[in-house]
Amino acid sequence: MPISTSVVISSSLMKRLNTHSLFFNMNISKILSTREWIAHIDDERSIGNSIVVTLKNGWHFANGDKEGVRGYDTFSEVKADTKKSNVIKK
Repeated sequence: MPISTSVVISSSLMKRLNTHSLFFNMNISKILSTREWIAHIDDERSIGNSIVVTLKNGWHFANGDKEGVRGYDTFSEVKADTKKSNVIKK
């Protein structure tokens, strides 16, 4: 016999979750529109990973082994580490 479960989320919690998601998506859009070297940003924190930033072909991070993909714990780290001064065009 299958067990049925349901989760009740308060309206205030739902509003906070939606606000956080909207805020994060707006920040991603802003960064993508102002930093031509970023191909995409994936927020994989909900599955235990990090925020993954992939640079476009021909770009790599300046302080590394010429990699074009990095993971971050916070959006603030993404903003700081993806500035023009931190990437190099090959």
